Amino acid sequence: MEKVQEEFKTLLEKAKSARLKARTFKTAVGVGVQMTDGEIFIAGNIENTSRFFDRHAEFIASEKAIMADNKKYQKKDFVALAVNTTKYTQYAVPTCAGCRQWLWENTHPDLEIITFNNKQVVLVIPLKFVYPLPWPRQPKARIGE
Repeated sequence: MEKVQEEFKTLLEKAKSARLKARTFKTAVGVGVQMTDGEIFIAGNIENTSRFFDRHAEFIASEKAIMADNKKYQKKDFVALAVNTTKYTQYAVPTCAGCRQWLWENTHPDLEIITFNNKQVVLVIPLKFVYPLPWPRQPKARIGE
């Protein structure tokens, strides 16, 4: 775990700073997504009382990478996703099922998921082991095509 903390030191620091910006009344989460060119995209979760409008940090950060100006990142360009939360201090919470599905469809199975709290890295695991059985992929044809 120490090797991971050193290798992804900047990513972990940025994910932690994103958690501090989260707009939440329950559980603050910060995420950093590192790309092959070293660029890091961060986000904190944004909660809403209706819950329908909640935005998860994993979704926001990875979406920022996908939509980055002057870049055309491919799925293989995602290196690691670091998740920082203080609520679960002893257990790893790699992402919710919805975010796992989003990551499965928009990144790649070997994406490193790093979960850490304020003291240490708790879990480092490739996406393919976090979410081995995602929903079946949708056909490429879309309505109206």
